[in-house]
Amino acid sequence: MKFLSLVFFHDPGHGWLRVPLQVLDELNVQGDISPYSYMDRGFAYLEEDCDCGVFTTAAKAAGYELSITDEYQENTPIRSMGCYSSTTTV
Repeated sequence: MKFLSLVFFHDPGHGWLRVPLQVLDELNVQGDISPYSYMDRGFAYLEEDCDCGVFTTAAKAAGYELSITDEYQENTPIRSMGCYSSTTTV
């Protein structure tokens, strides 16, 4: 079993799970993530409605044990990040 510690960021309107881009690549789900998620500095910020579930399902199937901590920010900088794109190289 592999262990992965992640942070779930949220503001008053939405939430995102921060995941290293290299893990998305390892799980081969990078093409399944929508542009409603964000990315910055080697991380994807997976939106909570669909993309987060795509990732967690694949991670658990690959033998990852996930530890997720919660972080609330009234005005998160995530909303100003670039949209996720699977064509960006890790």
